[in-house]
Amino acid sequence: LLLPIPLYEAGLSLAPSMTVGVGALAPKLPAALHAIASGGSYSDLVASNVVITEFNAVRRFIVMFYPRVLGMFFLGAALSRMGVFRSPDQHGAFFRTFSRLGLFVGLPVSILYAALDQHAGMLPLTTNGLLRTACESIGTPLLCLGYVSWLTLAFRRPVLQQLLLPLASVGRMALSNYLFQSVVGVLLFY
Repeated sequence: LLLPIPLYEAGLSLAPSMTVGVGALAPKLPAALHAIASGGSYSDLVASNVVITEFNAVRRFIVMFYPRVLGMFFLGAALSRMGVFRSPDQHGAFFRTFSRLGLFVGLPVSILYAALDQHAGMLPLTTNGLLRTACESIGTPLLCLGYVSWLTLAFRRPVLQQLLLPLASVGRMALSNYLFQSVVGVLLFY
């Protein structure tokens, strides 16, 4: 989860003036966004989405998105192996601890991450980018664990359990719901 910090720092020290990747895509991006916003033809929208997808892939590589996501998958697998989700009553201390860490550390660090966004280009790498990477690498997992803890603690109360119970089946079909949402979104918006 913290791997993006030293990776970004290594990139900062090894190639502080790196300009490859996003620079080639940047001129195409405004036209692609305009084609989507103006409701161009279907082929224009597909071509625009290709440009945006390429840009996002490069952007996510630069901001060390992929190691962080892999770390979150490993974190979820480790918590599952520990039985945290199967027997939450036995892990009350875990949920209480991370509900507090999520609120008092994860949320402020995530707010700081958002406040540091200067909407500047991603390249060259900067110390602001390093600080944002550190904030995101620390804040995101803690805030995520805070959400999980808050929902788990809420679900243990009978009144809230009745309100939240319909969400359980959605959680069991997360991939199906994600794909269905994508299909409906494409049909609805394109």
